[in-house]
Amino acid sequence: MENKVSEFHTKYGLPIDLTNNEILGLDDLTVRENLISEEYDEVMEAIMHLGEAMNDPIGYTSAYSLESLHAHVLKELCDLVYVVIGTAVSWQYDFTEAFNTVHASNMTKDGGIIDGKMTKGEAYIPADVRINVGTRTEDDYDIWEPDEEEENVDFDEESPIDDFLSSNLARDTLSAAILKDHK
Repeated sequence: MENKVSEFHTKYGLPIDLTNNEILGLDDLTVRENLISEEYDEVMEAIMHLGEAMNDPIGYTSAYSLESLHAHVLKELCDLVYVVIGTAVSWQYDFTEAFNTVHASNMTKDGGIIDGKMTKGEAYIPADVRINVGTRTEDDYDIWEPDEEEENVDFDEESPIDDFLSSNLARDTLSAAILKDHK
C-alpha cells in the first residue's frame, strides 16, 4: 500500500521526504492533522448513516440500500487509511514494518475483552517502532536504562517473553523479516 500512496504523492508533487526537521514544519503537521481529522469525520458520518438505516430499515433504506451504505463506510475507511499511510510516506516512516511490529505486539495481548477491546495481559509485549521512523538512527533516541526493579530481574525464571519467543508468532515474524532482507 505504501508504494501506491508514494506513487500518488510523486504524481501530484506531494511530499515524500519530510523527515528533516528543517523541512518538516508546523504547516506540514497541520496539513496532515487536518487531512486525518477530515477523513476520520467522514468515516464516523458514514457509520452513523449505516446505524440510522439499521435502526429504521424501512424508512431509511428506501433511498439507500444497506449494501450501498456498507460500501460507503468501506470507501471512507480506505480514504482514512490512504491519508494515514500518506503521512507515513511523507515522513519516511516504514509503515508496513511498523504495522507488522504492532500486530506482533497486539498478538501478545491476553488480558481478555472489555467493551469490545482486547486488553493487555501479563504476556503483553509493547511494540517498539522507533527503528521504522525514516532515516533516523539509534543515536536519535534516548538510550534505555533499566530502573531498579528491572535491574533485579532473575533471567533464569520463566517469563512471558520466553513463551513468545518459543511461539509460532515469533517464528513467523522472524521468518518474514529474514525473507524480506533476502528479496
